[in-house]
Amino acid sequence: MIPHQGQLSAHIKSCYKTHTDRDTSLTIWEISRALQEEIDKYNRVFLVVDALDECSDAQQTRSQFVRELQSLRSNVSTMITSRFLDSISTQIGHSMVLEIQASNSDVRKYVKERISTENRLCRHVEKDPALGEAIIAKVVANAQKM
Repeated sequence: MIPHQGQLSAHIKSCYKTHTDRDTSLTIWEISRALQEEIDKYNRVFLVVDALDECSDAQQTRSQFVRELQSLRSNVSTMITSRFLDSISTQIGHSMVLEIQASNSDVRKYVKERISTENRLCRHVEKDPALGEAIIAKVVANAQKM
């Protein structure tokens, strides 16, 4: 939204300055208000929320955020990415869900490539190829949980 428009709203600039000066975080209400102000400038909005599961729900933050997303105007299409969590699934249960999981071969290729491009890691693996295989096997096994 913002790059298309070219400038930030006065409200967003004010929030940024206030919270930067005070070294504080925005509240859900401030985020919601700022988002709604930006949304109001457009006929159609596509909103992507990545890694919702990484948002803490210790003080109902994630739950409140999801409720705010659900209350956005009808001109907003929202896509949320997240690991599967019962609490999130319950909240967005009426929404369309597409489960995506990386294949073992894709994860293996990715990790192998990363090892070869990370200089320090590459040097260790060149000295001990078994280390590289152990790293790859561990990451592939852990990726099954994601």
